[in-house]
Amino acid sequence: MARIIGLVDAHGGNPTGPEVIPMLESNLAKVPSRVLSPAGKKRVPERTAELQTFLRQLRQETDNLRLL
Repeated sequence: MARIIGLVDAHGGNPTGPEVIPMLESNLAKVPSRVLSPAGKKRVPERTAELQTFLRQLRQETDNLRLL
């Protein structure tokens, strides 16, 4: 997740939730099927769940900010 957030603005800006969410969703959709190593494949379910939880919380926080 940190790498993706860093990619949003490599020049040190302050990326916002709306900028990060599409990149993380894309990563979640594409990466699991590309994992090749047995050790990596074992971690896919755990990492996928972590990212889904993070995205859900980020969406909630982003939506809450829009309401302010």
